[in-house]
Amino acid sequence: MQLNEINNSISLLKDDEKNLISDWYHTFWELYEHRCVLYVALINLANSYISTKDDSWYISFIKSKTHYDWTSRDWWFIVQWYIEWQQISYHLPEKYWNNVKCPTFEKADERDWHTSQDVLDRLLEL
Repeated sequence: MQLNEINNSISLLKDDEKNLISDWYHTFWELYEHRCVLYVALINLANSYISTKDDSWYISFIKSKTHYDWTSRDWWFIVQWYIEWQQISYHLPEKYWNNVKCPTFEKADERDWHTSQDVLDRLLEL
């Protein structure tokens, strides 16, 4: 079976069935939950660290339930942070809202059009 056939088959599944797809060690859902919790932990750790650091290195965080253009996604919010003027952002399920310890804004900043690869590169620069 070709990769595009596999992806087409997956697209026909119900959401709860898609979440059960596994690499034989972890389900997609489990890996996604780990990604969310690790991101929350990283934000909170970095946010607590910067309060003890001098101003020679710029970093800031915001969270919002609304995008810069006033659109939103049900049950999701966005967390953006700037490291030396470069943006990293992820959407997180609303259930993590109270876990993210950073300032709340009425709307998010405009996205700097970073790619998924940009985010990976920027995270590795930390």
